[in-house]
Amino acid sequence: MQKMIKIRGARAGGLAAVDMNLPMGKVICFTGRCSGGRRAMALDVLYAESRRRYMQALAPVEREGISGAAQVDVDEVSGLPPGIYLGAARRGRTLGDYLQLAGILIQLALDYGQLHCGDCGGVCRGYEAVDVEAEVARHFANARCLILAPLQLRSEAAWSGVWRELRQAGFLRVMVGAEVVRLDGAAPEVPPADTEVKVVVDRLVPTTESTVRFLEAVRVSRSISSGQTLVQAVDSGDMLHLNQQPTCGECGRQYDEPAAADFAPGRPRSAKVSLHGRTIDELQMMPLAEVRAFAMEAIADGHGRDKMVETLAEACDLGLGHLELSRRLESLSEGEWQRLQLVACISGGLMGILYIFDGLGGLLDTELTSAVMACL
Repeated sequence: MQKMIKIRGARAGGLAAVDMNLPMGKVICFTGRCSGGRRAMALDVLYAESRRRYMQALAPVEREGISGAAQVDVDEVSGLPPGIYLGAARRGRTLGDYLQLAGILIQLALDYGQLHCGDCGGVCRGYEAVDVEAEVARHFANARCLILAPLQLRSEAAWSGVWRELRQAGFLRVMVGAEVVRLDGAAPEVPPADTEVKVVVDRLVPTTESTVRFLEAVRVSRSISSGQTLVQAVDSGDMLHLNQQPTCGECGRQYDEPAAADFAPGRPRSAKVSLHGRTIDELQMMPLAEVRAFAMEAIADGHGRDKMVETLAEACDLGLGHLELSRRLESLSEGEWQRLQLVACISGGLMGILYIFDGLGGLLDTELTSAVMACL
């Protein structure tokens, strides 16, 4: 049997004791001439009565600061589900923010994205200590390598103290510029301010499987140099930056781990992080239909990806696939704004809701349409 919202004796807003049965699970349009009561039935009866009953269900302390619980002028309303009025004012945000897709996109970029250097465009990556040896073996197979720890000398006076402390810690060599110097002799002259000084932690031949000695050398280098690990092939002089923090493989520039705050408006990080070949800025400028296709094809299944695809599918089904995530809400037409609100509600996962629209002539191609209710 078809479930109904039954209205008896509705007089609110000038209605003349109207009786009406509204089937659930349908889109219902109230149309007619001006002052015919179509808006009164939608807002002054259905929405107002749903809001009043919701207020009655709250404890007195929960009702404080909430208005709109006045008695509705109607004899009876039965079968009424919770109602949501989709006539909210626009708040100047973007479409991606409103649908909560921008946050999902940023989280996907943090989980699966690739950071690129802002100087040279090279790929930036951080390495766990256990992964370093296999990466070195991939580049320098069967080659003797130096595991190095860069030092930062804050002043010339610190040079002799550093030299002494390194000898006491059991280190045998340091690299000053391109020259390896032994620590068992007298301290050399203070190097120029721009000279790189690195502790030679160990000299090893890497294997594809992590060995205890190599792993210990990596950990020691990072303890000395705040997470940095440099590996240099002895014969060729080629250098790898395999730091704990993201580091450009081309120029060696280091970056902090990306965080959600780095993608705030006005910050350049969104142009440096790519997700399967697309930067966050590029994805924000793509039409919703293209973003959905990209997510379905390029991003692995997961809660964030699935939520994004589901929301984008709802938007495309309601004819919003041409809009971009970066589109400002105030630039949308009235029909687009109404449909966008419906997408946000449906993708929220609530069931059994009465959605009430106002003034959707542009959506339904009829100037007579004043209100639409979707009982879903």
